[in-house]
Amino acid sequence: MKILLICSEDKIIAAERLIPLLTEMEIPAEILALASQNYMDIGRITSLLAYSSGDSPTHAIIVTSLSDSWLDFLAGFACGSRIPFLVYGNEAEIGIKPAIVFSFTAFRAEEALKKYLLAEEEAYLEKAEAMVAVKAREKLLEEGIPLTDESLALCTAENRVKEVSLFFTGGFSPDTRNKTGVPLLCIAARGGNREVLRFLLSSGANPDLQSGDRNSTALIDSVMGNHEEQVTDLVKAGADLNLRTKDGQTAIVLAVGTGNERIAETLLEAGADADIADNLGVSARKYAALFGKKNITALIEKHTPLKEAQ
Repeated sequence: MKILLICSEDKIIAAERLIPLLTEMEIPAEILALASQNYMDIGRITSLLAYSSGDSPTHAIIVTSLSDSWLDFLAGFACGSRIPFLVYGNEAEIGIKPAIVFSFTAFRAEEALKKYLLAEEEAYLEKAEAMVAVKAREKLLEEGIPLTDESLALCTAENRVKEVSLFFTGGFSPDTRNKTGVPLLCIAARGGNREVLRFLLSSGANPDLQSGDRNSTALIDSVMGNHEEQVTDLVKAGADLNLRTKDGQTAIVLAVGTGNERIAETLLEAGADADIADNLGVSARKYAALFGKKNITALIEKHTPLKEAQ
């Protein structure tokens, strides 16, 4: 959103008085001071307002009295464009004939103008955000990528961060699941796709969503795949360390099963409970002892002594 402040050439100060208010609202503004009507000034207005670009004014505010010829021209321009033309202050209303008054929205108090501009800014941002979403979707379609949850899941599995980003910009959720109920984060974890996994986390993906196939989380899937860096990423992201699969297995139970001591230590240092039993009634502590995983047993004793667990 950007404001064009229109004033007479001899009263620029009237426009300058509005700059602090617009600056406070973080709305950029530009001043256009008009002399007696001439073709050069008409060209300036046309170049500023008729050809929209990312830096073009979105609203115009007349802040001083203007000649009849200028007001007639601006009224016609306002009717032929999509740009709202406002009039601010008693002086600015002088000379506006009843026949053209409908072309302008008048404000006499600063608070009323501020309220209007705040509402306009919110609407402008929503519209701009919607346009960004539309362009992201168009880009995906141009690349031959269907706008479906399954296509997003496939891009995730293929570690295509750029395309995944376009899906999110286009309105898709980072907690999307594929047709079998597996969340994007689990898909990334299973494939060892750390880049897209980290992007999903930064985009707000819930690290504790459990898959529909085996009730695993991204943390559990990363442990099963021996993806040490992903485990660290998920622990740092606050993933629940003690959620269980359909078989009742926690991440630390699976770490014992794979024998990955570094993953086991990462989990135990973060507070994983080594005494949660699976559906067979066996805990990580007991599995470590049963299978002779002496180093992991030592880690468990170090971080969760048996007397504390009991």
